[in-house]
Amino acid sequence: MTGWSREEVVGQNCRFLQGRGTEAELLSSLIMAVRAGAPLSIKITNYRKDGTPFQNGLLLRPVHDTDGAYRYNIGLLSDVTTLEGDAAAVSELEVFHTKLPASFDARLQPASPPPYAATDPLAQWAQFQPATAKMIRLLWATDPDGAL
Repeated sequence: MTGWSREEVVGQNCRFLQGRGTEAELLSSLIMAVRAGAPLSIKITNYRKDGTPFQNGLLLRPVHDTDGAYRYNIGLLSDVTTLEGDAAAVSELEVFHTKLPASFDARLQPASPPPYAATDPLAQWAQFQPATAKMIRLLWATDPDGAL
């Protein structure tokens, strides 16, 4: 549909499909829907890998766990340019949309990592040492007579 290979798109968001003609107001509604965990269905102008535009029918479905926590979104893309006038294909797509999950068992959700994990002090020092050394050099450069 877009010309991008599976390896190029898995794990990415849909920004790479946007271009000059992508409608800013629709992007705004998409962002708001993701933030609110709300469903959304829009037709937005996206671009294939070769740069040609197409009308992308985007269906965004929030997924909650059984505790009611908003966890994920399922996004379905369809080239609605090719569906125009094909009532059977549109009907089939609508049926598919109704079969998407809206929730899953909270017990299947992986445990969240602790907010404050133990960190090795030497590893922490090694991580910040170059930046600290640079800051000290800058301080000495601005005030060589000053005390650290």
